[in-house]
Amino acid sequence: MCSKSCDDEESSFLTISAKFSNRLAGLFNMSPARPDAVVECLQKTFGEPAVIRYRIEGLAFMPPHERIMNYSERLKMLLDSRGVWHRFIEFDEPVITVQEAGKKVEVAKIAKSIVMVDSAGDSLLAIVPAKSKVSHKKIKSLLAVRDVRLASHEEVLKNSGYPVGGVPPFNNIKRVLVDPQVLKSETAIVGGGDIDKLMEIKTKDIVNILNAKIADITQS
Repeated sequence: MCSKSCDDEESSFLTISAKFSNRLAGLFNMSPARPDAVVECLQKTFGEPAVIRYRIEGLAFMPPHERIMNYSERLKMLLDSRGVWHRFIEFDEPVITVQEAGKKVEVAKIAKSIVMVDSAGDSLLAIVPAKSKVSHKKIKSLLAVRDVRLASHEEVLKNSGYPVGGVPPFNNIKRVLVDPQVLKSETAIVGGGDIDKLMEIKTKDIVNILNAKIADITQS
């Protein structure tokens, strides 16, 4: 299929989205209108999967060893590797409010994973029901710290590895607090990594796998 050797191109393929399809197609002397042919060539050359459909960028072509996964893909890989049961729930648009999430899931089962920072600059994760507010006072007393605050958008991504609106319980933060109300149901609906996805998980895994501390951390 390839009329030119893929080795003639730089060994490292960066993310090439739809706007670069002309260049990529030209590499293989193919019409830009035939992205499927380019995909086939890359698949045969680099193996499966050589193509990722990005939510925003469109088609991106790159070899598997340089593949840039989105947050939910990375999350799925992590959970699969640990044998954690999960189910992703996809939305057509970013899920910003509980009301928007309620269009597809039961609101009572939604739990939000809130990234916080204590007075020593250390991060912690507070998991509470979607309609509840986290109590800074209770967390300060529980952890015996001078103060706690909500993390900034930059701190959320840096500390958890996920963006605001997509943070799942399973992330880079090791200090985890979970309100007992979250554990009332067998499963919970949580952040799915990307802001247009939610994920259903078993609540027992929040405690067992994350070694989360169960405590009343919501405002009365």
